[in-house]
Parts: sequence; C-alpha cells; structure tokens
Amino acid sequence: MKPSLFIFSSMISLSFINAAYSQNGSLQYSTLLLQHMKEAIDQYDQYHYKTQMRFKEMGGDTFEIRNFDISYRSNPKNPLFGYDWEINEAIRGGNAYTHVALPDATYAIFEGNKVIGKGRLPQKIDVGSYSEYIRDFFVLSEVYSYFLNVPPGEIKVSGSGDYYRLTRLMNENATREILVTRDTYLPVQSISTTRDEQFHFTQITEVDFYYNEHMKTLPDTAFSIDHYLSLGYTIHQNVESDSHEPGEIITFSAEKQESLLYYPFVTASGDTTSLMASDARYILLDFWYASCVPCLQAMPEVHALAATYAKEGFQVIGINCFDIGISDNVTKHLWEKNITMPTYFGSRELVQELGINSFPSYLLILPDRRVEYIDGSVEDVKHVLKGIFR
Repeated sequence: MKPSLFIFSSMISLSFINAAYSQNGSLQYSTLLLQHMKEAIDQYDQYHYKTQMRFKEMGGDTFEIRNFDISYRSNPKNPLFGYDWEINEAIRGGNAYTHVALPDATYAIFEGNKVIGKGRLPQKIDVGSYSEYIRDFFVLSEVYSYFLNVPPGEIKVSGSGDYYRLTRLMNENATREILVTRDTYLPVQSISTTRDEQFHFTQITEVDFYYNEHMKTLPDTAFSIDHYLSLGYTIHQNVESDSHEPGEIITFSAEKQESLLYYPFVTASGDTTSLMASDARYILLDFWYASCVPCLQAMPEVHALAATYAKEGFQVIGINCFDIGISDNVTKHLWEKNITMPTYFGSRELVQELGINSFPSYLLILPDRRVEYIDGSVEDVKHVLKGIFR
C-alpha cells in the first residue's frame, strides 16, 4: 500500500495498551513487526517527505518548531552515509537553509546572499555534528536503526488503533520512541528524551513525519550543486582541510579571521561587542549550543581553564550561534552551575561561514590575533595550552 498523507499532531492523545502475549509470543510479534519495518524502509527509500521538529532547549519552557523538507537516495558511492541527502530547513527568525550531502563534500546553501558553504566529508560521524543530527532524527533508515539493529527483547511494543509504539531504553538517562502506522510500517513520530544529571535538564525532541506519494519523484535539481552555481551562487570553502588528524591546529584565512574578530556578538546583557574588545592576550572560543549534550559535558572543564591560565592573560568565551532567542534562559542555567565565563550570541550564518559543523568546537586567538582551529576534544585543547604556557 502506498503511503497517503499522514496528518499527525503531537497534541493527539493516544491510549496504548501493552500487547497481551506470552514472552515467547511477544518476541515473535516484535520480530515480525521489525521485519515489516525493514521492508518499509527498502520500499520507500526514495521518498521525499516533510517533518516538523519540536524540541525544548536547556532552560526553555516552550517548544521551538523547525520545519524540514527531506529527500534522500541510496548511493553506494557515498562512503560515509551510504546515501545522499538534501534537507531544506526553516528555523527561528525566518532563516532558511538547504543542506546537501554528497560523496565529495557537504554543502550549506544560503538563499539570501547566494553563498554555498562547502565542508569536507569527515571520516566519521562525530556526535554533535550537523550531519549526525540530520541522520539521527530525519533519515528513515537512521530513525529505525535504533530498533532494527538490536535484539527484539530490548524493545517494548504496544499498540492501539492504527499505530504501534516502540520504546527502547538507550541508557539510564535516555529513551527513544517511534510511532509506526499499521498500514505502511513507516514512522509518523519519533521522540527522543535525554536527561542530563549535571545540568538538571531534560531535552525532548519530537519529530512528526508527513508523506505524500506525489513527492516521490525527485526534482532534477536535487543533489545538484551545479544547479546552484548556474544561478550565480558562489562556494566558500570551510575551515577544514581535506586531510588532517585530530588535535591538529589549522590557521584561519585572513578573511575568516577578520569576519570573526569584528563580528557583532550580543552579550548576555543584550549589549553588542566584538572579540577585538577583549584585552586578553589569548582567547579560547568554545562553540556550543544548548541541546548539544557533548558541549555541556565538556563545558565545566573548559570553564576551569580560564582560572588555570588567568595569570597568562588567558580568557575563555562561549560562542552560541543557535540560541539567541532563549539567551536569558541559557545564561541563567549556566550561572546556576557556576559556569560564569562570558557567553556571546551570534547567528547561524557565522558558524557556516567559518566552516564549523561539529560541536563543541574550539578556536584559539593568539596575541597577534591570528585565529587557530583546534581539531579535537577538550583534552586536545589542554594539550595545546600546556605547550604554550609550559
């Protein structure tokens, strides 16, 4: 059966009952359901579909909503993903972007100034990167991977009416759920719940899926960067080189250094400032966002570095280019955890222009105001700083 247009609202209250089966019968039931889901992925792999994402940020009381149009296709020539994808994303403030992942690179396309940000295809998907985020929540095979690649006994299945609900406890702080329609075995909703004990917040991400069989045929311009170039777009190479090792230091181009140093950031108090206003000799920039769990986990260590090297004229500044709309909540939440390093808020265009697509990311500004990108974790940052201040 072909999928019709599913209109599903997270406001609908569905009453689910546990399947009344013996233990062995329940496992057989789950195994059969998972097999149907796998067949659905194979059958509808080429579909173009829409999703609406609702999520609560750290310290936020209401859901933010983002809308996505998604196309993807199997492509064995793409060594990282196994497929290509194109995502059209509309986010807070009326901003719209197109993201494309191809075998040679990833691209972020900005309609307003006709700029294409090009990033090298990483050797792996890093937790917190935009590519991992897209795959995890929006590509059907990835949404299902949390349920298809584990023993059925780890999955709780319940159902009522036209839907099945599958729930998996990922660890003591995280769960994944999907709601699957009985007629096509495709998801109509995916829910991820993550609790962070250190920051005492719960991150809830809900994604609703909408399908229409008339969207199956992809446009000729899908996955075509040449199409955008023919319309007058220009490509800006991202900071990352074609090949480098974790922990390596990469110097920004003069153009990107100037863009960053003089960028008009907004402070927690609502004032405008630039990095050039700091009189610190060395400045470490911690690029993060509120729903990035790895960012939050690393932040206390990064914050502590400011005290460790304060006598050397060293300063740490957090850079958040995603959450300016909830800056008061974000800043308050950090202060409650005694993380008092300055946090500057900017636009998403800045991280795209700089070529930052993995979070947290760390930039080091030297006394001569050269800007260097430290490719790695907070441990790599510590190693670099020890080499400077030994």
